[in-house]
Amino acid sequence: MENCASYYYKLNDNISAMKFVRAFHTMESKRNFLMTLDRLEDLLLLEEESANFLEAAEIAKQLGDLLLEVDLLGKAENFTNASLLTLAYVLSFSLWGCRSKGWPLKSFPQKMNLITKAMSFAEKKSRSFSESVSTTVKVLSHEHSKLFELMQYFSASKTHENLMAEILCVRKILDAHFRVNWAKCKWEIEVPTDLRKYSEERILRNQHRNVVSVDTHHYVSASRNYWLRELLFVGIKVLRVLEALNNSSMEKSLSKYCQISSLTCIFDIAKVFIDSPTRKFQNFVELSFKYFDIVFPLDSRMSLSENIVSLRKIELSRNLLEEVIKRNISTKNELTYAQIGRVVMIWLGSGRPKSDLYKTIVGKFPKTSSWKEFIVILGGIKESDSSASPLSNLVGLIQKFHQSLEETYYADWSVKGYMLPNCFLYLMERLVLLASQYSGSYFTTRSSFVEWLIYHESCDSSSASLVTDKQPYPRKDFDFLVSVVRKLLSGGCNTEKWRSCNINFKYYYPVLVSNCLLFCACCV
Repeated sequence: MENCASYYYKLNDNISAMKFVRAFHTMESKRNFLMTLDRLEDLLLLEEESANFLEAAEIAKQLGDLLLEVDLLGKAENFTNASLLTLAYVLSFSLWGCRSKGWPLKSFPQKMNLITKAMSFAEKKSRSFSESVSTTVKVLSHEHSKLFELMQYFSASKTHENLMAEILCVRKILDAHFRVNWAKCKWEIEVPTDLRKYSEERILRNQHRNVVSVDTHHYVSASRNYWLRELLFVGIKVLRVLEALNNSSMEKSLSKYCQISSLTCIFDIAKVFIDSPTRKFQNFVELSFKYFDIVFPLDSRMSLSENIVSLRKIELSRNLLEEVIKRNISTKNELTYAQIGRVVMIWLGSGRPKSDLYKTIVGKFPKTSSWKEFIVILGGIKESDSSASPLSNLVGLIQKFHQSLEETYYADWSVKGYMLPNCFLYLMERLVLLASQYSGSYFTTRSSFVEWLIYHESCDSSSASLVTDKQPYPRKDFDFLVSVVRKLLSGGCNTEKWRSCNINFKYYYPVLVSNCLLFCACCV
């Protein structure tokens, strides 16, 4: 039988083939044969002939024929799913059918027939279900409804736990408010002392016998508060899921890319609510700041994966790091060397901040510090530098960078807020890279060179220009670097002060030694 059916299918003679298929001994063998040949249309016909309407409905679903699926569900007396599926079809076509781009709801040729069919199925199920479907049908109307009618539909949808109708009601209620002529609204000049009493008195003004009406602006305020609460609620739930993913990635020791992906998503959502009085969102923003420790790790090799480098170039990454800068300089006191170091690290590792933030940084850096002059040159906005050559810009930049690091090095290391070892060595490494440009060659680590490229891609200022002319090495800068490395490795008194300034020395010491050895290689 199977061979005969297969033969006629190859000849595209479906009628003859089905005669042999119907002669199979069991329904299961018929299904297996037709499924193997992907003859879903023939199998659907066979299931319907055998009154297997649920199985036929499932096949119609696979074929994408939703209306046929509805009819078959009705024949199977699955009235609930038949009715709900019909309403879903009506909703989708009311929003996106006939080249529509979405809201508001619109009419289409089959709409009334489908609504009648959905009601017919619902009436065969139960009275409660029929009332729920009736509410949905009213809300699906493309005609404008009065506000009090929408409130009745909304109340009914909540009673029947009909989420579709509830959401549509809320959206239509908003539309009703949007259609109000705002020119007719009145502003209240005086601020009432007893808000409850004031509200009751205002409501009673609109009372006529047993009917009380409420002004439109009260509904507008209520709807705004409602959606704000909904956004806050959903936002917190999403952020908690992302936090759990981030914690899971750390517990399972997954790649750093997994961690920074979740942290950037947390920041992207939390920053929307950054002005919210809810402290929870502020906590999530601060959680996202762990991104800084991942892209500027103690072991710089950890930040060199292709995914992490690519992620650092996107706008969201830059925005997150700029937010770290804002929090870092938001203090009312004078910036410490630790705060200055983090700002310069981010700048050199990701590019020049946006203009407004750049001006804020310049204003916050201490006037007497060499770091202020360094970032002004680095920003490339000094009038005297506007027509200068790349070489003269580089000379000025290196001189100020050298002076800034020298100022930091000779400061009191034991003071709270002194620059952390990894930050200081990071900046020294960048000075090596800048100074080595004089010869047209580069002596640096791979991670520093990658960040240097990222910095140049994001900058168009004169301070970021490349130098192609060979010049003698700036010996004074390299002598300073060698002197610092020698003293750090010898464990002098300054290193001991660093050790006593409330930092985890065991955590930083291996990095201190390894970076110093790299400097030795670069400066030889």
